[in-house]
Amino acid sequence: MPPQSACHPSLKSLHWGSVVALGVLLALPACRSSRATESLLQCTTIYGGTEVIHVIKATQDPYRTASINVEDRFEFKAVYVSQPLDVAAINLYVYHPSERGPALLHQSKYRPPYPRASVQGRFGFTGLQAVYDEDSRQLEYWCAFANLSGR
Repeated sequence: MPPQSACHPSLKSLHWGSVVALGVLLALPACRSSRATESLLQCTTIYGGTEVIHVIKATQDPYRTASINVEDRFEFKAVYVSQPLDVAAINLYVYHPSERGPALLHQSKYRPPYPRASVQGRFGFTGLQAVYDEDSRQLEYWCAFANLSGR
């Protein structure tokens, strides 16, 4: 048995409450870093050969999230609610703007746990999505976490 020192006491000399507290403290940075890695959502839209990357921050007020105008042909909206966990979700919408107001063309919802980088591949956790309007114009998009998307 190795000798005891102030830096490395044996488990017999530690109180179990201290062991539990130490375990919780050691786990906290991992929890914080896991939450931090999912703080920025990155969605890429492609229309007419133009690829644009949009960085979406988590919000606690999803009703104030604005749509992104795509060449006056589509509106793309990504709503990322990270907290509280019981309502955490990523909601993605594609609208067709019209004189009567935007018409919903596509809606998808993702709930945690979200796939990690090794599962996401080239087109993130959504896969490549293609949405068409009534005139057969196409908007493509995909989303991934900025810190998890690979490199």
